[in-house]
Amino acid sequence: MKCHNFQLVQIAILVSLGYLFKTASGQACLFYPLGENRRFERVEENIAVGSEVFRVQVYPRHEFKLEPVDNSLSDINYFRVDGLDNHTVAIKVARSLEDLVDKRDPQTVLKFKLTCKGGTGTDEAFLPVTVYIQDINDHAPEFQNTPYFLEVDELTPVGLTVFRGLHAIDKDKPSTPNSEVTYSIVGGNENNSFALSDPIEGIIVVNKPLDYDYGSREFKLLIQASDHGSPESRSSVTTMTIRLKDSDDQNPIFTKEVYKTHVLEAAAITGARIRVKLSIDPPIHAFDQDVGVNAPLKYSIVQGNEKGLFEMHDQMADLYLVKEIDRESLKSPILTLHIQATQTDNSLRTALAKVDVQVLDVNDNVPEFEYEMYNITVMENLPPGFTVVQVSAFDEDSGDNAEFRYELEDESGAFSIDPVGGSISVKDPSKLDRETKDVIRMKVVAKERKPNVNPSARATPAVVEVHLLDANDNNPQFVPSSVYVFSATEVDAPLSIVGQVIALDPDLDVNGVVRYKRQNDSLSQTVPFDVHPENGSIYILESFRTIREKPARYTFFVQASDLARIESERRSSVAVVNVNIKDINNNAPEFTGAPYEAFIGESLPPGALVYHLQAKDPDSETTLQYSIVAGNDEGNFVVNSMTGQVLTAAVMDYEKKQQYDLLVQVSDGINTAVSPMTVNVVDINDQQPVFTHSYYNFSIVEEMQENVTVGSILALDGDSGRNAIVRYKLLGDQANEAFTIDETGAILSRRRLDREREAAIDFLVIAFDAGTPQLSGTATVAVRVEDINDSPPYFDSDTYIVSVPEEENPPYTVHKMHAKDDDTGENAVLKYLIVGGNEEKMFTIDEDNGIVTTADKLNFERQSEYVLHVAARNVKPFQGPQASSLANPFVKLVIQVMDVNDELVVFDRQSYQFRIPENLPRSESIGYLNATNLHRTQSDQSIVYWIGDGNSQERFWINPRSGELVLTETVDRDPPNNQQVFQLRIFARDQLSSNSFNTSVPVVIVIDDVNDNTPTFDEERYALELPENLPLGTTLPPFFRAKDIDAGPNGKIERYYTNGSDDVFLVNNATGAITLVSNLDYEANDQHEFTVFAVDGGRPPRIGSANVVIKVQNINEFAPDFVGLPYDFRAEENAGKGTKIGHVKAFDGDGDKIKYSLSGGDTSFFMIDEITDVFAY
Repeated sequence: MKCHNFQLVQIAILVSLGYLFKTASGQACLFYPLGENRRFERVEENIAVGSEVFRVQVYPRHEFKLEPVDNSLSDINYFRVDGLDNHTVAIKVARSLEDLVDKRDPQTVLKFKLTCKGGTGTDEAFLPVTVYIQDINDHAPEFQNTPYFLEVDELTPVGLTVFRGLHAIDKDKPSTPNSEVTYSIVGGNENNSFALSDPIEGIIVVNKPLDYDYGSREFKLLIQASDHGSPESRSSVTTMTIRLKDSDDQNPIFTKEVYKTHVLEAAAITGARIRVKLSIDPPIHAFDQDVGVNAPLKYSIVQGNEKGLFEMHDQMADLYLVKEIDRESLKSPILTLHIQATQTDNSLRTALAKVDVQVLDVNDNVPEFEYEMYNITVMENLPPGFTVVQVSAFDEDSGDNAEFRYELEDESGAFSIDPVGGSISVKDPSKLDRETKDVIRMKVVAKERKPNVNPSARATPAVVEVHLLDANDNNPQFVPSSVYVFSATEVDAPLSIVGQVIALDPDLDVNGVVRYKRQNDSLSQTVPFDVHPENGSIYILESFRTIREKPARYTFFVQASDLARIESERRSSVAVVNVNIKDINNNAPEFTGAPYEAFIGESLPPGALVYHLQAKDPDSETTLQYSIVAGNDEGNFVVNSMTGQVLTAAVMDYEKKQQYDLLVQVSDGINTAVSPMTVNVVDINDQQPVFTHSYYNFSIVEEMQENVTVGSILALDGDSGRNAIVRYKLLGDQANEAFTIDETGAILSRRRLDREREAAIDFLVIAFDAGTPQLSGTATVAVRVEDINDSPPYFDSDTYIVSVPEEENPPYTVHKMHAKDDDTGENAVLKYLIVGGNEEKMFTIDEDNGIVTTADKLNFERQSEYVLHVAARNVKPFQGPQASSLANPFVKLVIQVMDVNDELVVFDRQSYQFRIPENLPRSESIGYLNATNLHRTQSDQSIVYWIGDGNSQERFWINPRSGELVLTETVDRDPPNNQQVFQLRIFARDQLSSNSFNTSVPVVIVIDDVNDNTPTFDEERYALELPENLPLGTTLPPFFRAKDIDAGPNGKIERYYTNGSDDVFLVNNATGAITLVSNLDYEANDQHEFTVFAVDGGRPPRIGSANVVIKVQNINEFAPDFVGLPYDFRAEENAGKGTKIGHVKAFDGDGDKIKYSLSGGDTSFFMIDEITDVFAY
């Protein structure tokens, strides 16, 4: 607060008096109280006609009337004069004042003057009167052009203005709170979807995202218009109906995420094209979720149909099977198709779903065994139920179609099979006798339960070979019987052999090796004999001469045992040996027919007769005994010592040994004779030819002349003679048509071979011997035909037509040429080259991969089509008998240049300037920019706009499609922001243009000032003091100042005025200077408070205010006066000091404090205090 103190000064001023006073002859008419030179009154607009406004005392009056001032002739019509008595006149309302303040240009002040003439009629006095008409809030706002209706697109962005036409009129005084209208939404605003961005202007904006499809489609907003009147405001309500327009903001959707159907596989793949509509329940269907738009849809398969098995109707969504399906060739029996529904008007709006197509099986496959042949080895004599092998077959069909049962074809009857599991087990152990049959061959058939769709389809049986291992299941058998009788003489020396027992065991290996020993229980006789453990020879242990009592016959037992590895499993038999003791003889026996030569066929079983030895002895009663004494180390032969029969003890094998040289002996017990014996093994055709390799791999260069050796094969036969002579034969028509084979196994070409027609020929060669029965063996021969460059390259077409957009940067791929060559390897390596049509070198071709690319930018306007001649050439020269007639091909490549949009857009102005008021709300449009591609039709261009420079604070936004420039943040032209001008650069380009360049234009946005700031004073309250004797007309020095930060007239202070200054001070409307117009009187009013108003030049104006407090300084202009003079006081003579004897009182017209003192007389006896009392001293 500032306080201004003014010293008392005399200021010479011209005082404008409120009235003029003339005196003439006679008494003048005067207004009372005197000195009132102006009258101000305030009435409400609804004051009743006839109501008294004020009274005034005026006399003597001869003539009294109302007169206009300031040419306001009509103002006096609203008032009339009513004389109450000779001294008092009442001013009353003559007409209604309501129409004055409520009209468009309100009249709030009525001015007139009261004119009075005295008795003579010549003197005149007047009193100016100003009546302020105070508006009262007696009107509610009234909406115009109601009800309101509008349609809003559901995609309207939040913050965008959708309606600015709210308008309500309040008929109260304009530019006052009573007529100032603000708007609000009081109902129907579901989810607060809309808002008033400016409650004064009534601008409705989108407040939250709108959704036609899932939200409200219609809003009935209750809009309230309210004024700011007091003591209470008035309001009215109207309805605004907002209907949403559906936009394409929803993707289509399928009725199901996954559809399911099924289809039968084809019984046979013929390659024929079919078209079978698949039944799907519910049918495939998608719909546009935009209820109001509901765009047509196009259906397609986007994934899972790589083999082209299905087609889909693009409108009806029907699904068709167009190719035969082999279920067994699929990774899964369920094919999942990904389908898509696309809006025809917007390819970006799509929906996806799946279709699971189950391929149902038909019985079109036969079971196949895991192996064509099962080769197993087991022991003989296995128990019943013992599983020897499990065969396995698999049917590629499924379900019932894959069910089958196993059946066994076993001529031996030794085995049975589990029809479900395929386990082959022992059925009859007695049939598992290795000694009878060491290999059992059988077949297993897989027989389907359901008939195959192909009646001729039959499953290939599996072959099972069971090889029996030997088990020790045979006892050694003495031959020819288990009772032997031998003879010895009493003179036989110890270790002399008296005979030989022979036991045979058909088992193999150690199970068939026989060892002998003598048993001790020999009828309690002391037996002077023993047996050789290996060959069974019975020999003398001790000389008979030492035996005192010699019996004529010795009888004992010889046990024959095999040598099974497990001792507890060894088997044995016992023979009875009788040895007769004879007298000595002296003649040696002689062989008959010696020397001996025998022939025996190979492969005969043990025990076969080889030769019958015969000898004679001149002695009588001698018993001859035969034996093999040399050449039989392997034990292949045995001889019956009594009969002389030579037998086989093992199977002979010609291929191992063809001749045995034996030394046989005959003995009469004392004398012996020996003879050589040759046993010749006769070959039997029991060896099949065996190839040195089971698989031969040869190659031959194609186009070679006939009778060229391809390769040689060899088969060996272990037999001899004719049985070992091998001949060869090719199997198969293809093999015999292409090749021949000679007796040495050399394979020769029969004709020229063409690799492109037959790159490989595989066939079987059979080798057979000349024996009886004839045996054979097979081998596989693979002949690979090696390539030569005898095939020229070729293209699939003579002419290729491609399209290439213009103005693409090189190298741009035009087309990939692809030539084929039936040769392989280096013979198929090609080089590509352009041989014509490229004179301007506009294209290049990669010689290795055939990719044709541009060497320069193409321009449709310069040349719209190019025809190139492209050749493909072999790297290697042609070979073969036709080489001279072969040539490399060339084809035409027609390149059509597509005209593309490659021009720059052009703005319709070189620069833009817009002006907007600083209080423009957010989301309001500033203006439109327009750019176009002058070389394209409207439908052949898509212009997009964006702001480049000058928008760092993002106060502006441009619609990329329409070019509408929109304010996104409010601007303030006034300090401290000082946002007066914005300079932007707006860019535009044609999205359909291949040209990547943009066009820009400068945009200047000028901010116009709005009267949005109220004048402000330096202080809210000013305080100063003035002396009460300040002369009338004194103009106070400036002590306050108002300012307005707006620009132009809005920031200029047009006038000042005061309110409540008690008509003591007058303010200069132009300068604000304050002048004293009525005397100050401290005693009457020591303080004056009033308000100073500053009005700016805006339309409508804004008014600022400050309070002024002026304190009046008291001036000592009156001397004190005693009251009640004279004073007469009495005191007793003995009154003590300080006794009160009286009281004096004085009055000061200035109201100053009075101090008392004794100024003369007998002051030595009395005293007075400074207040009032007088005391004895």
